[in-house]
Amino acid sequence: MGQEPFTFDYFKKEVAFYGDIPPTKIENLAYDLTTLSGELMDYFNKNYYITDFQIPRLKIDGKVWMSITPMEVQSMYAAIQQAQYDVYTAGLGLGYFPLKAAAKEDVDRVIVYEQHPTIIKMFNKNFSDRPEWSKIEIRQADFLEALRNGDIDQDEFIFSDIYQT
Repeated sequence: MGQEPFTFDYFKKEVAFYGDIPPTKIENLAYDLTTLSGELMDYFNKNYYITDFQIPRLKIDGKVWMSITPMEVQSMYAAIQQAQYDVYTAGLGLGYFPLKAAAKEDVDRVIVYEQHPTIIKMFNKNFSDRPEWSKIEIRQADFLEALRNGDIDQDEFIFSDIYQT
């Protein structure tokens, strides 16, 4: 793999990859930047960062739904490294995982199942000019239902990072 995802330098590089998106509000969704400060736990690690560093976040109805924190980046690291060919994923969130997977040369396409039409609208508004966008196919549908119905090729790479509910 050759990279060390448990460093602050790696995390800063990933936030830079995500890009400098202006604050956006569409219906009940808001995208903005927030400042990290204080103690932040790593993923599988007892390391902490104390920073004053801005990160992207997504709020739904005023509540934080997702943000790009060190733990978020680290928890997706192995999946991104292993992703290849067709990649299926549940939920779009801020779009970090689909963008990173689509950026890989050995990934043909990233098929995202997202139920929330406004999240899809916000992602397309913010990222349709990125080269990775051409490899991302978003289906407005329920991932688990698609899995049960056989709409998802279970021989391909599947990643799910849902933990709000």
